[in-house]
This record gives sequence, C-alpha cells and structure tokens, in this order.
Amino acid sequence: MTPPPHRTTNWRTHRGEIHAVREATHFLWTPETLNSGVEGRWAAGWPVMRATPGDRQVAGIGGGRAAFVVYPDERLAVVVLTNLVGASPEGFIPRIAGFYRTPATARKAN
Repeated sequence: MTPPPHRTTNWRTHRGEIHAVREATHFLWTPETLNSGVEGRWAAGWPVMRATPGDRQVAGIGGGRAAFVVYPDERLAVVVLTNLVGASPEGFIPRIAGFYRTPATARKAN
C-alpha cells in the first residue's frame, strides 16, 4: 500500500531529515585535517577549491574533459561535460559561475 502523496512529501521535508542532510553535506564539503594539523585539500573525496566560510567551493573533476563545482553557500552548482580530452573545464567553470553568483562573492573569487 502506497501512502498518499501529501504524507510522503511531509515525511521527506521533515525538519529532522533536512537537518541530517545539511550536516552530512557540511561534512562532505569540509576539508579534512591532516596529521600535521593543517587543513588538507580534500573533503571526503571531493577536491576543495576554496574553504572560506561564505565562499566554499568543492569540485568533482574527471579525465580532463568533465568537471563540476558546487558553491554550497550560494546553492549553486555548475556542471560542464565535453568530448575534448584536455579541455580542463575546471579552469573556466568560475567564469560561467560568475553569471549566476552574487556580485560580492564573484568579486572575491577573481
């Protein structure tokens, strides 16, 4: 028996569940601390491009032809998929994101 749609929606948007998801993504996007006590450049397998609070950037990069950058503080993600080996889209994603980011944050990134 399937619950009515409004009950399913209420369950998925329950505050406790949203809180748990936010904590999990925060963990995924926080740089790991190395044995020396210094912050590393990786967070649970994600490269951390910038760890500054309010301007965090984490990425997924694959084979020089595909990449995505997540700007979690702005609820923005830019994904670029190409067929060209060596295109290195992680290099030009910030310019694309600049069209969608808030002006103050975009200025900091340049």
